[in-house]
Amino acid sequence: MALTGTKVYTCSHGNTYADEAAWVASHGNCGTKESNLVSATMTLNPDGQSVTCTYVWEDQAQFDAWKAGRTAFTRDYVESSKTEVTAV
Repeated sequence: MALTGTKVYTCSHGNTYADEAAWVASHGNCGTKESNLVSATMTLNPDGQSVTCTYVWEDQAQFDAWKAGRTAFTRDYVESSKTEVTAV
């Protein structure tokens, strides 16, 4: 059964970003490019200081692998919400 999850990341140093590309240049992809995903999106929020990422995994095993193996990048952001995962 596929799982979907959403997480909000907020910049921890007060910078404002014009678009997702600018966020990625500073903070990385926030796990949206990991290989265990079926799909993922990143949307810059209206405040310009946070993004909302939505992830889809094939199953619980793929979610667990994603969670354990996210590629590290700069951590100049706060994970403002935990990953809320639901079956789809």
